[in-house]
Amino acid sequence: MRGQLSDSDLNWALGYACDMGDEDAVRALLADGAPASGPSNYKRETLPGASTPLHIAVHAQHAGIVECLAEKGADLDARDEAGRTPLHYAAARDVVGMLLKLGAAVDVRDNAGETPLDAAVRERRHAAVVALLAKGAQPTQPIAPKLTPRWVRQVNMLGGSTQRVQPNNLRGLQPFTMQYWSRDT
Repeated sequence: MRGQLSDSDLNWALGYACDMGDEDAVRALLADGAPASGPSNYKRETLPGASTPLHIAVHAQHAGIVECLAEKGADLDARDEAGRTPLHYAAARDVVGMLLKLGAAVDVRDNAGETPLDAAVRERRHAAVVALLAKGAQPTQPIAPKLTPRWVRQVNMLGGSTQRVQPNNLRGLQPFTMQYWSRDT
C-alpha cells in the first residue's frame, strides 16, 4: 500500500480509520509508515485542529484503536490546538481507563485551565472521576488562585462532604461557606 499512497494520504487515511473504528486498516496503515503521533490532516468537525490519531480514536471511543496506537508509540500527552490531551476527551467519554493504564498524565491542563478531572465532572462521568482520582488526579487544585465554585462541585460530587478534602486549605473557608458558593443560582 505504501507505494500507492503519499505521506499526506497515509496521514489522512489513518485519521479516517481511527474515526470509523477500522482497527485492521489502522494496523495496516501504521505498518506502511503512517505516523502514530503528530497532527492528523484528517479533520473531524467536533475536534480542534492539530488533533492526533489518538485524539480522534479516543473521541470516537474506539478502545482497540487507542491501544493499537499506544503500542506503536503514540504520544499519550499530545495536545491539540485547544491544549487538550487525549485524556481530556477520554474523561468525558468511556475510554479513560485505558489511557490511565497506559500512563497518560492525569493533571495536565488545557488552554482554558481545565484538567481531565474537570472534564469528567462537567460531563458527569462518575466512573471517570473515580478512575482519575485513583490515579492521583488532584481535586483540590484551584483553577484560579482563589476558591471557585467548580472546585467545590468537584468535591461535592465525590460524596457531598467537603470535610474529607481539607476544607480550610484555600483561604480558610469552612464547609458551609464552600457549599453556599457552590450552589447553582
